[in-house]
Amino acid sequence: MGSSYRIRGSMVAGLAVISTALVVLWVRGGTGGGDPADPIDYIRRSLEEVPIVCLAEGGHAAREPHLFLRRLLSDRSILEAVDVIIVEFAAGSNQTILDAYIRGEEVPFATLSQVWRDTGQSPNGPWDSPLYEELLQVIRDANRDLPLDKKVRVIAGDPPIDWERIQTREDFSAARIPRDSYAADLVMEQAFQLGKRVLIIFGGAHLPRVPIAPDDPRNSLTYRVLSQHPDAVRAISFLSPEDLGVEDRIGELVTETVYSTHSHWVGDINGGLVFPLIYSRVTNPSTGEEEWQEVTLYADYQVRDLFDALIYIGPSNAWETVPRSYDPIRDEAYLAELNRRSMIRFGRPFNSGG
Repeated sequence: MGSSYRIRGSMVAGLAVISTALVVLWVRGGTGGGDPADPIDYIRRSLEEVPIVCLAEGGHAAREPHLFLRRLLSDRSILEAVDVIIVEFAAGSNQTILDAYIRGEEVPFATLSQVWRDTGQSPNGPWDSPLYEELLQVIRDANRDLPLDKKVRVIAGDPPIDWERIQTREDFSAARIPRDSYAADLVMEQAFQLGKRVLIIFGGAHLPRVPIAPDDPRNSLTYRVLSQHPDAVRAISFLSPEDLGVEDRIGELVTETVYSTHSHWVGDINGGLVFPLIYSRVTNPSTGEEEWQEVTLYADYQVRDLFDALIYIGPSNAWETVPRSYDPIRDEAYLAELNRRSMIRFGRPFNSGG
């Protein structure tokens, strides 16, 4: 990793709005050797040294990781170091709406909400948590003082889908595009065809550097990019001692710190503990039908194989989940639409409290 992917020279550090200094133990290659440094500077330098930085969301709809993301994306030096932010929680079919909002145009909520409401994960996705709208607002506000040609663009990383045309389960199946392959193609287009510096914010399960198996359709977007552009990506996730079975070593960890998996003991842990239970669609050999099953992935790897670094912001079992919120008057029609989509996909009504 390093200079072969350098896109811009040294950057002028902007105002740091992060309230608590974080210590970084640098990942392999570049970014100043082994000296501790601020993560804002680390991510900025990473964006100079590699064209693509993948950052896990840290748990869908989890408040604490989102507070970190807000501090990160409010920092002027990050805005100067990145061209494009690709997010999981928005569908490409509403990119024009997203572009208008991030540019600073006035977009009514009923229009803006289509960005995260009309995705292929509906009706059960977590994107109706107010955290996602708030994250877009953070980027929009941070963009405000930049000239039009310098504003950071936010690109929807979920495949486009037209729910108005979907009336049956067969319609839904026909409309689906594999999510990780779609996102990987989008990332490579931005980074290698258009020369953009790309920051990806997706759930951690989409970001491991290694394959589940050759040609496995579940292989991550990060691996798909790396298979064509080796050393083009730096991948960072969040450290959950509870998942990794190291609760007794929490005292050795410093809150608000990023640990290199290549120099810290967390890298030695079995990769199968990172995602202890993932629901995956598999074909039942008895029936030939696809069904959801619980599987353990990456057990043949260590954590260092999956990610370059892990951010520790405290025990994840203390993180607060911020659920979807509905205004009964504003959202009555939307709730009816969620009910329709749930009947199409699952043959049962939508649980409005979910």
